[in-house]
Amino acid sequence: MNTNLSQSNDDEIDLKDLLKKIINILSRGTKTIILSVLLGAILGLSYFFNSSITYKSSMVLSSEVLVLANVKALLGPVELLIMEGNISVLAARLGVDKETAAKIKSIAVKSIFEKESDNKEPVNYFEVTATVTDNDILPQLQEGIVNFLQNNEFVQKRVTLKEEGLKTLIARINKEIAQIDSVKQKIGQSVPLSATSSNVVLMEPSNLYEQALKMVEKQQEYTAKLALIDSFQVVQGFTPYAKPSSPSWIICLVTGLAGGLIIGFAILFFKEMDRYVRS
Repeated sequence: MNTNLSQSNDDEIDLKDLLKKIINILSRGTKTIILSVLLGAILGLSYFFNSSITYKSSMVLSSEVLVLANVKALLGPVELLIMEGNISVLAARLGVDKETAAKIKSIAVKSIFEKESDNKEPVNYFEVTATVTDNDILPQLQEGIVNFLQNNEFVQKRVTLKEEGLKTLIARINKEIAQIDSVKQKIGQSVPLSATSSNVVLMEPSNLYEQALKMVEKQQEYTAKLALIDSFQVVQGFTPYAKPSSPSWIICLVTGLAGGLIIGFAILFFKEMDRYVRS
């Protein structure tokens, strides 16, 4: 019992000694820590004032002929040009001047759906996010990105195939509508129909008119699709936001303070180690 009490007292004494040593070390290194924290804050704010302010904005595109993988493959080289600072080629690709191209910091694309399988529509939607140093270039950048995508040879071939498919469907529907109209006209004139005719399918008059209505609706649907067909449609363009996306002076200040505090403790630790070794 006495042994346990003695051990407990020794532990308390050791803990008190440890706390006293820590307090002494901190008191000796107070100036070092304060100076390090102040220096970190100054460096953090200096970074904020000397770094270029950037803005982020997104536009939404829709396409019936391309999926997300296609769009990423097309914009991938553009992102690489931005990363390597190849302003001349970037300006030529997007059809903008070099001054505008120099203000583009990044371009990223993703689906507006968490999973592409969540999209139940026949149209695919993409969100293109641009980071720039000047909001004034957003209209030019939007036009440049859309034109770059639309003028791509692969995209134009997909659009052509889509157009040809719709034209073929419309022509086939027009032919069927003409045949149905011919049958309706003969029925109205009480002209007997031949069951052996290759252009006639015998059916009830009510079904005939119902089929004609469905054909006209399909014709209008495909004609509308053909008129609106395009590689890309801008659902929502870039919006110039006044609030910068980075850098934040609060984040810069807090990061500087934290970094200065860590460095201060590191310097204090090495000083005490050197003092201990010498003693």
